[in-house]
Amino acid sequence: MLPKVSRVMLIDSLNAETNAIAMANYISENYNLPVSFVVKKSNKNSIAPLLKHNVELIIIGSLKFNLTYLTSKYILSTHGFLKTPKSQIHVNLWHGVGHKKIKAARGYGGVQADITVATSELTQNMFSNFFEVPIDSVFISGYPRNDIMLKAKREKKYIINQIDPDLNSYSKIILWMPTYRRMPPGIDVEMGENGIKLDNIFNSEGFDVSTFNNILKKHNAICILKPHYYYDTLSKKNIDSLSNILMINDQWILNKKITLYHLIGCTDMLITDFSSVMTDFSLLDKPIICFCTDLDKVKNNEELYFEDIENWLPSKLYQNQGDFFEFLNELLTTDHDPYVEKRVKMRNLYFKYRDDKSAERLANFIFNSKKN
Repeated sequence: MLPKVSRVMLIDSLNAETNAIAMANYISENYNLPVSFVVKKSNKNSIAPLLKHNVELIIIGSLKFNLTYLTSKYILSTHGFLKTPKSQIHVNLWHGVGHKKIKAARGYGGVQADITVATSELTQNMFSNFFEVPIDSVFISGYPRNDIMLKAKREKKYIINQIDPDLNSYSKIILWMPTYRRMPPGIDVEMGENGIKLDNIFNSEGFDVSTFNNILKKHNAICILKPHYYYDTLSKKNIDSLSNILMINDQWILNKKITLYHLIGCTDMLITDFSSVMTDFSLLDKPIICFCTDLDKVKNNEELYFEDIENWLPSKLYQNQGDFFEFLNELLTTDHDPYVEKRVKMRNLYFKYRDDKSAERLANFIFNSKKN
């Protein structure tokens, strides 16, 4: 019943989601609208450098947060946490799109929004089903985070110097991002201080990390390993002792005054299993290696959207570490990627636009092109 003010409030996972960062900055620079960004008190100072000076930071749960939430005309969210009345415009700026089931496809219900953001005709249909919204409310703009990623690719040397100048001494910077594994019903998980306890940070039982490190060292490559933020990794000490593997987390990224997608744009290769980051990475036109040793377990847990998953991946799905090591060594030796056609096919299915104008398209649609 409260009147709504022409103001924009953005809320993400409280972990500096790049979609939210990109939209907050674009709107604050191009529209005569106040913009508020919701943060946790503990990471306010870390997130502040990522945002334009005129973006207001609001602490989650504070009185100001509640008042802003209740009186803002525009609510943009990446995780669908908030419910909004008809007097507000809710934009579902979901945080990922890929090969795994989400929301209604897993029986969790949808995300009711006035506008849901998609990247192509394929994801438009997927999101209409996942979030249980009419397909004509799903707008194909592309993801704003990829604007940051594509610009970072062009500014790689500058950003790498900002992160750590020593990274420029490596011939290749490889990013490994294994995704979160859902536990089957009835299986308890052991919680640590920072999330679910995970003994193997590569999501590959018995992974020979020493052999992996030696391959990297042989080719003067470094692997930046970023486990999913749900996990509290137990084996970090074993990683710290290795010469060519650097394990990071979200706080490490914030400490460098960048977002995850700044880092992604500066890397030369991606290793993952089914993380949605592979679809975004395909826009960079660089090699992607899909590696997973527990495919049957993932399928039995009904996590995957596509039954014929290998036909939707940007590379062959390597399912044992021997084949994975052999291919990685060959790729680093020859610099020849035999899966370019698979990667381009996936990219074209997932992205209608391949430029850095996604935030602009989305903002113009939300605000009916009424710029200041």
